[in-house]
Amino acid sequence: MEYSNQLPVHEVLGLKYAELDEQIFSHIDRLDPSDVAGVMEARAVLDYISTCLKSCKAAMEQKTLDCVRNQGGEVRVGNTKYYESAKRTVKCIDKVGVFEALVDKFRGDELKVLDCMTTEPFRQGSVKRLIGEKAHAKLFKVKIDPFIKQLTVVDTRFLK
Repeated sequence: MEYSNQLPVHEVLGLKYAELDEQIFSHIDRLDPSDVAGVMEARAVLDYISTCLKSCKAAMEQKTLDCVRNQGGEVRVGNTKYYESAKRTVKCIDKVGVFEALVDKFRGDELKVLDCMTTEPFRQGSVKRLIGEKAHAKLFKVKIDPFIKQLTVVDTRFLK
């Protein structure tokens, strides 16, 4: 079944979603950065909302799937098609076999084999623990951009 992508929905669950982001940003803009308790409380609320949204998204996925099933297996909204399919994941079950097959295919050209790997195939933390910091520093490049700052959040329960 096909529907227009201009759905006449202006409110969802009583929220005017066109104004929702404006309301949130307005509240964030009014926060005083020197008010640690206020900033951390607002952050906790936003973290809670984020968690709730993940749950809401899962529930909405199920409701959408029910809707698709109810409409005969397919719903189109503009250029977007919704349909049911089996979940598909692919995992390598024989890394050595894949490596050997690629080496054979590329006649030993290791660079072509490496091109078939993901951008960061090695878990650098695990490698560092196994080979030591000195060897790790020769194999991995750490790039620090002093002009780009980010917030890092650490759960201290997991620090050694």
